[in-house]
Amino acid sequence: MTDVNPFGGHGTLVSGERFVGRNDERRLLWRRLLQARSSAALIGLGGMGKSSLASKVLAEAAAEGTLTGRVTVSTARCGADVLAAILAMCQPAAAVRTAFTSAGRAADTPAIPIHDLYRMIREALLQLNDYGGHLVVFLDEFDSIREFPDARDFLNLLRELVYYPDQVPIAVLAVARRPIDRIEIAAANISSFAGVCETMYLRPMGYEQIEAMAARSPDLPGGAVDAAWKYAAGHPFLSEVAFRCMLEFRTTDIGRVIQPELSFYYKRLERFMRGEELWEPLLKLASGRGIEVHVEQASLVRSYGLIDENGEVWSPEFAAYLRPAADAPPR
Repeated sequence: MTDVNPFGGHGTLVSGERFVGRNDERRLLWRRLLQARSSAALIGLGGMGKSSLASKVLAEAAAEGTLTGRVTVSTARCGADVLAAILAMCQPAAAVRTAFTSAGRAADTPAIPIHDLYRMIREALLQLNDYGGHLVVFLDEFDSIREFPDARDFLNLLRELVYYPDQVPIAVLAVARRPIDRIEIAAANISSFAGVCETMYLRPMGYEQIEAMAARSPDLPGGAVDAAWKYAAGHPFLSEVAFRCMLEFRTTDIGRVIQPELSFYYKRLERFMRGEELWEPLLKLASGRGIEVHVEQASLVRSYGLIDENGEVWSPEFAAYLRPAADAPPR
């Protein structure tokens, strides 16, 4: 067995040979961001690989000569910080042939009113358009906008920036756990930016993609893919955890060692779903009481990939976690 466990980096950004699958999603995002030059939202639960997929698409775009940049929204104090970082990406216009990535917020940027930043970005992008350039911006952890004191102004101005892609050459890829319209309503009681984004939900991977993940190590025991599917059912993060455990213990019998990891993830997922008022709808859907669930809530639970149209829960292990609560009599 090799000394380095190729699955030991689970929970971190996936790149290089660790990145497998998601070809359909990559093509869809490429067409939206690069061909249509329009904005998109990538939504999914924790551990689905949203940031990794977005980074992969941006890396491919940069390789083709497109100007790219990234802002981790959770590190910004306000919307003006995000716009200041975007401004730094698109100046000077002559830099169109040099793709680069900007991470985090521009901490040393002088305080400039948010509307002035918008005008400066728009002017710089119009110059960029003269050079035939195009900027694609990855806004990671977009959920954090709910905490911005200038959320309303920021969301309205962001929408104005991306609304005219033929004139103002910028496309935004917003990555979040919540749908963009829910974030906007919570942040500013508006829904403006959501209207110009094509939304994609990132769900668990298919069996063949997990096979491709397993192919990174010839030392996995026989039956490793089936074992990983049993415990993770295509969840990328949990699949890497399962493969790591199999290599460490040299067996597919990892039930006891992986259970704490599964329980920890399920509890975090439950907290998130409760906060979104989706936990009770999930329990009702899982227990065959879908008729009691509002259609919008049912649609969102299914969009996350937690349950299918037939009422089958995403994973047998997660179904077992739900069962005590789902089987409880209604209050």
